[in-house]
Amino acid sequence: MKVAFFTPRKINPLHPRLVSFDQYFKHKGIEVSFIHASDYKPNLVSRLSWISLWFFDFHAIQRCKPMIPDFDIVFVTDMKYLPLVKHAASLKKTVIYDTIDHNVYLRFYQLENKIKAVKPFKKIIISFFKKVEKHYAFRYCQAILVNSLALRAYFNNRAQVLYYSSPFEELSYHNKPHLPTALLYLGIFSPEKGAHEIIKLQEKLNIPLFIYGDISTSSLQKEIAKKPGIRHTAKVSVDVLKTELEKLLSQFYLAGFSLIKPAHYSYEVQEANKDIDYLALGIPLIGNERLTTKEKIEAGCGIYYDDTTLTEKIQDQQIKETMALKCREYYKERYDSKLFNETLDTILEKYLSFQNHD
Repeated sequence: MKVAFFTPRKINPLHPRLVSFDQYFKHKGIEVSFIHASDYKPNLVSRLSWISLWFFDFHAIQRCKPMIPDFDIVFVTDMKYLPLVKHAASLKKTVIYDTIDHNVYLRFYQLENKIKAVKPFKKIIISFFKKVEKHYAFRYCQAILVNSLALRAYFNNRAQVLYYSSPFEELSYHNKPHLPTALLYLGIFSPEKGAHEIIKLQEKLNIPLFIYGDISTSSLQKEIAKKPGIRHTAKVSVDVLKTELEKLLSQFYLAGFSLIKPAHYSYEVQEANKDIDYLALGIPLIGNERLTTKEKIEAGCGIYYDDTTLTEKIQDQQIKETMALKCREYYKERYDSKLFNETLDTILEKYLSFQNHD
């Protein structure tokens, strides 16, 4: 049996959610392939993507179609590749749509930033592509996997929730409250994700900030380069990041930033992988009132960015210890890899024959 993930995300390094899928299938003895077909030189087919307002990547879809016959189960992990599911279904493949974003809202936000003239047509465009996404998902996919309750509701409660499981849960190092406090940020560092607020708070607290991930703009890169208290490392593989985090946790008690702004509906309600990564290591969040971040802070797993007692809380050893313990408990209850595997077993039970690993 062979499984393929068609994804526009980078294959090297592999996205952490894809790492979890990879580990799951390899443990079952099933061959897994990750296929990224979005890197290309412009040609006629690629230029046709504008017809879909770049909601779909027709060039990548055309490149992927000839590969479908080689696989038994086909995962499509982004709306850009979604028309592939129709082709895969016509070949009698098991087809699964796995998404962690409200794709239509995210794509329109990107489109609006590129072409301001589309703004008056927002409702029409969003309504149309929501219907298109659901049409493909409902008609051609045996299962729809999402990582939040909001996304399940978006798919008329016909999707199944498969929460992100952090690859860092296996680390032997966890937050130790007796160590000095430092700040951590994981992921793309951009204004939409609170970059300017994070820099401002680091200056106020005057404690180290460690950023792991790509910087979205050259102006942000220049600003960070001038800050001696901020250390930036570009995006690295999960394995390299594990080593880096172990080093940091041996020296500091970390507090992790989660300041995603509700720039569009997807950012407003989606689960943030970084939040779950922090929880797995007992790292409390410094966050805002965005829905899923607020839930974690209210459960005792962090502090609001604008809390007037923030400075004292992230230095108080008893509070640090209490938050670290609560973070790990919260993670175990909702996001542990055992839960990921058990949920995936239940979802795929009728589609996989684990006893027949051709």
